Amino acid sequence: MKFDIIFYLARKTALCEKALIKKLKPYMLYNESKSAVTPEGLGQCLLDSLSKCYICFILGGIGLEGGTGAEHILFGAISSTVTEYKTEIKKIKNKLSDRDGYLFSCNKQSIVLLPDVPSEIDEMITGILIRNLLMNINKT
Repeated sequence: MKFDIIFYLARKTALCEKALIKKLKPYMLYNESKSAVTPEGLGQCLLDSLSKCYICFILGGIGLEGGTGAEHILFGAISSTVTEYKTEIKKIKNKLSDRDGYLFSCNKQSIVLLPDVPSEIDEMITGILIRNLLMNINKT
């Protein structure tokens, strides 16, 4: 199974990419990375990634003010979309800072929102998160 990475207003992108790939390498194949600096760009990158992969990681953009934060954009998009599928949202606790992540799952696809700090990515990618992602893909 493949996954994409989208960097949204992110810093330390090479280090974040390396940390994420290291944690996921035993379970998933890395497909490609993209970057976005606007909400519209994030939406376009997300549509492109989800047309090719079951899992997309968005790194960065957590906690930004003025409605441009990644979590604000994703919650808004999900709440305004009428779908026959149930969307599940789970918080991913960040023990190193107040920037928690989120796991959005709908049907067999998942979006994982994480901060753009390599040490926090390393802490937040746990066996529980990986099991949740794999179980979501294997739903019938």
